[in-house]
Amino acid sequence: MSKLNQIIPILGYTKLSDELFLGRLNAFYIGTNGNAAYPNPPMDMNAFKADIDSYSRLITQALDGRKKAISEKKKKREALTQSLRLLGRYVEIMCKNDMPTFLSSGFEAASRMRTQRRRCRQPRLLRSHTVAVVNCW
Repeated sequence: MSKLNQIIPILGYTKLSDELFLGRLNAFYIGTNGNAAYPNPPMDMNAFKADIDSYSRLITQALDGRKKAISEKKKKREALTQSLRLLGRYVEIMCKNDMPTFLSSGFEAASRMRTQRRRCRQPRLLRSHTVAVVNCW
């Protein structure tokens, strides 16, 4: 029995800058709005676009450093992140494990490859004239 390799979207956007996050939002909107593979998105796409435009304005307003503008921008980003999680799961289900269909949504697939941890050999004690230094190769 073979194991099904489910396509899973990358949903971790917390470390992206505001500008890159905005670019990803626009890519998701363009990729899913009107796409025949995703006929009934879990949210109103016009409202989603309005939220994206609002977030773009808040980014500009927050550049002057006002606390209220920065706070509103953070709240809007959190709301959009939740919307992206919902939209990402919808795309994951509706693509039916077809990579071209999945990629047409604007989402990126998470890697299924696991990297092995490198083991550090026993530390060697190197002596210098004044200080003992421990290195790991």
